[in-house]
This record gives sequence, structure tokens and C-alpha cells, in this order.
Amino acid sequence: MRIATFSPSSKPDEELLKEAILNLKGRGCEVELSPNLLGERGLNESSDEERFLDLRWAFFESNSPVIIPSRGGYGLSRILERISELDFSSVRKTVIGFSDLTFVLNYLSFFENLTVFHGPMLATDLWKGDDAHFLYLERAVNQIPYEVQWEGDSSGGRFLGKIYGGNLTCFSLLVGTKFFPDIHDAILFLEEHNEAEYRVDRMLYFLKYSGVLQKIKAVIVGFSDVGYDVYINFFRKNNIPFSTNFPGGHGERNLPFPIGKVCEFDADKNTLKVHFER
Repeated sequence: MRIATFSPSSKPDEELLKEAILNLKGRGCEVELSPNLLGERGLNESSDEERFLDLRWAFFESNSPVIIPSRGGYGLSRILERISELDFSSVRKTVIGFSDLTFVLNYLSFFENLTVFHGPMLATDLWKGDDAHFLYLERAVNQIPYEVQWEGDSSGGRFLGKIYGGNLTCFSLLVGTKFFPDIHDAILFLEEHNEAEYRVDRMLYFLKYSGVLQKIKAVIVGFSDVGYDVYINFFRKNNIPFSTNFPGGHGERNLPFPIGKVCEFDADKNTLKVHFER
């Protein structure tokens, strides 16, 4: 596997990044580094330029078929307009990321030539050396069907649909923009980190009032550092099928799943089956 890594959001921790690169190389991967990988990432035009150049390099200049950012953080929302001006229609890449990458993952899934996954990144996950990350990454990149099973509260049944979503804050901010996906009959994935419970509750109600939750089939909730009661109470009150505690997002384990592709979700058994069309 040949992977290009880049920094379109915040600057990565150099030691964690080194550990991740060593782990990838130890598993037979080649890692291609972007020119601005360790550049400063402030709230200024020069940082935005480096963010954009790094993303453009990954998609249009790197030789790697798989691209995984060094980390998320903050900054992609500042360059979304410039990203929308790029022509991705002739690029064949597999893109993997989460957190701040939520701003672009859902948009990139519009392009059928791109394969997009919500999943682990180098300086946030792959430095840990968790074998599960590498096992599921290999299956995802090589489009080998797989199933994820987890323990959590749930209510609903079985659903077949495309998955969209990601970080709750970032996804909510996309509502009403040209970067928001068609979520009709979709399965929605949400996870959140470092937000107060009342803010999570507020964003869930915003998704309801904006009409998003009336269009979907069910919700999978990933990592939540405020616990799951706020989600459980909301989804039960609004009769929305759900499952909590999926191993995805800002938690200890962040397993990949495709964005914009049809998957099978069983909200009673807490399973997600990932199929790849041939």
C-alpha cells in the first residue's frame, strides 16, 4: 500500500507522526510526505495557502493511490470555496479521514471516481499501533467486504442505505451549503469530541428543525465523550432508529466505513456490513 499524507487542517504532533509512519512502514506500506506537512497552521492567509497546496498536492501531484491526512483539528472550512473549484472528476484516489475532514469527505463522495472513508489518520490513530486499524484499513482500501460489530444501546431494525456524516459540529455547519450530501433514505453517522452535552443537544435539534433527520433511515453514533444519554433520549423521543458506541471517531479505536456507499446496518444486533460493488 502506498499512502500520501498531508496536513490540510492543523499541524500534527511530530513525534506521533513519526510513530505512525514507522508503524505503516513496518506493515509494508510506503509513505509519501507532502511538502508542507509540518508547516504552521494559524488563522491567516499564509496558513490557508499551505492547507490548500497540501490538499492539491495529495490529490493531483502525489503518486500514491491512497491519501490519509496527518490529523484533523481546524482549518478546512476556511478553504472550502477553493476546494470546490478543483476538478476531481479525473482523479482516482482512496481518501480516508475524519474530524475536520468531515467538511470535505461528504463533498468528495459526490465524485464516483473517488472512494471515500471516514476512518483513522496518522497522528491521531495510526501512531498507536492498534492492529485493528491496519486490518480494517487493508480491507477497506482493497475493497474486501467486512463487518463491524460493537456493544451499545440500540433501537430500530435493519436498514440498507448510503452512509453520510462524521463529526456532528462540522456536519451541522454544512447544512444548506453546496457541500451537504443528499441524505434521503441514508444512514447518518455522528460523533463528537470536546463539546458540552447541551451543545450536542442543540445541534441534534438543529438537524431536526432543518429537516435532515426527517429524511434519513437511522443513525449510528460513534465516539461521545459526554456519554450517550443525550443521543438516546433525543432519538427515542423522535422515533429515530439508532445505535450508540460504534468504534469510530475521536475514541481509542476508529474503524473505517465508506462515505456515500451503500451499507447494511442492523440496529438490533449492532452490526455494520460493508459491501463493495464489482
